[in-house]
This record gives sequence, C-alpha cells and structure tokens, in this order.
Amino acid sequence: MMSENVSVLLFFVLFASVLGSDGRSSTEVNEPDEMVVYRLPGNTIPVSYNLNIMPDYNYFTNTVDFNGEVEILIDVISKTSTITLNCNDILIYVVYVHEKKTKDNIDVLEVKNDSQNEQCNILLRTQLKVGIRYVVNIEYHVNIRVNNMEGFYKSTYNNKDNHKQWLLLTYFEPTGARSIFPCYDEPSYKTPFNITLTRPKNQSSRANMPIYTSYYDKSVQDMRDIFVETPPISTHMVVFVISGFDPTTTGSVASRSPVYVFSDFDRLDQLQYVSGEAPKLLAAMESFTEVPYELPKLDLFAIPDFKSDSMGNWGLNTFR
Repeated sequence: MMSENVSVLLFFVLFASVLGSDGRSSTEVNEPDEMVVYRLPGNTIPVSYNLNIMPDYNYFTNTVDFNGEVEILIDVISKTSTITLNCNDILIYVVYVHEKKTKDNIDVLEVKNDSQNEQCNILLRTQLKVGIRYVVNIEYHVNIRVNNMEGFYKSTYNNKDNHKQWLLLTYFEPTGARSIFPCYDEPSYKTPFNITLTRPKNQSSRANMPIYTSYYDKSVQDMRDIFVETPPISTHMVVFVISGFDPTTTGSVASRSPVYVFSDFDRLDQLQYVSGEAPKLLAAMESFTEVPYELPKLDLFAIPDFKSDSMGNWGLNTFR
C-alpha cells in the first residue's frame, strides 16, 4: 500500500503540471469556543465506515443542506458505557447501537454534544465488552455553510451557455470531516470507507474510488451513486465532488490506472497539456519511488474557488 508520504509527494509533482437506540436528539451545551480536549479517549476505535450523503439544493434560497447516515463498525479496547466521536455543528436525529454478530441492541440513553471540544458522547445503558464488535448507526442533518470552503461546501462556475452552475466538494484537512459526519477524526485511525452519494440526474459525482453502481431512487427523485470501498485511509483523506464537470480526457493509462482531468468550461483550453503530462508524471513517480500507484484511477479537479492551492486526497486531487 502506498504510504501517505509518497501520495503527498506524487500529488505535488502532479500539481506542478495542473492549473497555476433509539437515540434521543442531541442536547447542546453553551461553552467557550476554545478547545481543552483535543484527543478522543481511545476506549473504542473504528474498523470501517458506511457513509451516505444526501444533499438538498434549494434553488429559491441558493442554499444547500443535507441529511446523512453513517454506520461505523467499532472495536472496544476497554470497557465503557460511552462512545465518544468527533462531531462539529451536526444535528443528530437518532443513534442505534447493536452487537455486530448477535444483532442485540444496546440501549442509548442520551447523546450529549460537547461543542467546545467538537465531540459528541453517546451514553449507553450497559457497558460495551472488550473483544466484541459493535455497529453504531447515526442519522443526522447538516447545513452547508456557503463560501467558507471547508468541510462539504458549495462553489459555482459558468457552464458553456454562460449560466451559473453550482458544485459541491469536500475539503477535510485538517479536521473538516467531523463537520460532515460523526467520526473518529484523527489521522491515526485508518479504515475503509464505503461511500454513497445522492445527486441530480443532470450532474455527476466522483469520490476516492470508482463508482460501483448507480440507480434512480424514485423516493427522492435523484440518482444514487455507490462507490467501491476505499483502502484504509484517514478521515481527512476522504473526498467527494458533485458537479456538472465532464472529464476532458477519457483517461490516459499510466501503469494500470487511468488519469481523468476535470474543469469548468472557461478553462478547457488549459487542460490539453495537463491531460497529456499528468499520466507521464504519475508513471515517473512510480519509477522514482519504486512503489506502484495502487488505486484504480486518479482524478484531477480544478475548482474555481478553493481554500488553499491544492489538496492531495487519495484517488481525487483538488486544485485552485
């Protein structure tokens, strides 16, 4: 598996060629803004995530919010009756906890938000047992803050008809993931992610891995894209984009992995060079490091407004 250091090095070389329970509802506590607890307690750890993101774009108010559901498979390191997760400005609707093997439910007494320390505490009636795996299922709601360019945010661009279009994308470094889904938002916790995105029929979505399958959901009148499971990665490396961008290349093969380049209509004239050179640079990095690029594809996304120069996520790099 390619180390994150090699991924970051590869990313910056590529960047040089691209554009210049029944759980109860949460209780909110009014506390100072300054954090005093930075780390999770470590009595439980994540094994894998199933993440389902369902955005709702309001064309009348020009705002975006979304419902989400995250299912976290956890291991118990020491006996505890509290599951502590990172959680920042998320409205939790309901929490369910059960043993993975027996399916026995664990009663959830309360979910307490610790907004000061960007955490939430799931209080249980009984203690979790060491050596038993549990499933934590959380249904929640998030308002996407426009123009802060953190977490999961909305950007805009002009299409070929010069009409303004919106796109949604993530920027999770260093701690943006906790504002999009309750999680163990520390880089030492590396787990596989199974991601599902809901999108309009006239747009497309991309994530760390290729799409496994897509289907039309009549209940929401939108498409659902289910992605291939990721390798074990940190939360800040998770990435997804919903946009009307089309790839400017069908994919040029470097080793086994195609490279796709995406941008808005105004910058298509800049992408011919990138499309030709990026696969060569990927192959050169494989040769230089003697480490093969092990993901099945690499997306390069040029974004009109972006917080930093670039973000090197696994499988999908974003750039200003």
